[in-house]
Amino acid sequence: MLNRQQREFRKRMKQIEKENQLAGVEPLSYRYENYRPRRHRKSLFVGGGGIVAFLIILWNLFAVSTWIRPHVPKIGPSSVASLGTTPTSNALGTNTQREVNDYIQASKSIDQALGPLVQPFLSPSNLNNISVKIFDQATARLNSMKQTTVTNLTVLEPLQNYELGQIQIMESVLQQVQAYKINHAPSEWQTVQQLIEKFDVNQTTEQSILISILDKEHMPYRFGHNGEIQYQYH
Repeated sequence: MLNRQQREFRKRMKQIEKENQLAGVEPLSYRYENYRPRRHRKSLFVGGGGIVAFLIILWNLFAVSTWIRPHVPKIGPSSVASLGTTPTSNALGTNTQREVNDYIQASKSIDQALGPLVQPFLSPSNLNNISVKIFDQATARLNSMKQTTVTNLTVLEPLQNYELGQIQIMESVLQQVQAYKINHAPSEWQTVQQLIEKFDVNQTTEQSILISILDKEHMPYRFGHNGEIQYQYH
């Protein structure tokens, strides 16, 4: 039989334990209990501190994923299309407009080939299956594309410089991918991603270059429903 002082002490201890449970603190004394209460743990993701910890974890996962996430060059609809010769053209004659047309079409072929050429190299998990020979073949094809950009027409120089710049970016991409395959340095793969992003940004300037060339050569053009330039020549 407990006396009054013992009952008051026990009552006080139970009150303290109840307060500690609500606060998530394990009781320090079990003198008057024949069982050990279950420890109450606060969830990691509850409260301000937990949310911050959760956001930090998400950010770290995102940062790591950006090191190895493939970034494939954008290959959208062609920005230019020839509608053929004008009704008054001389089919037997050769002139600057015909040369411009031929060059624009060759440039279009380069644009459509660059993305698929490097795409197999942009998956880190696939690099072990790519031999040095395959790298060399891709590099040789880029060199061949460079030869295609040669022109003697001053009016085509801006387009020539654009295509050479895009080819050089892809050459740098292959070099960085080869370095990453050897060293597995995240910074090298980040450089690959930055180069591909630069390639994509450059594509937005091509249309203005083409329009300038067509205007200078007085070649009629219009914009198709998908935004491509449709032109004629004679």
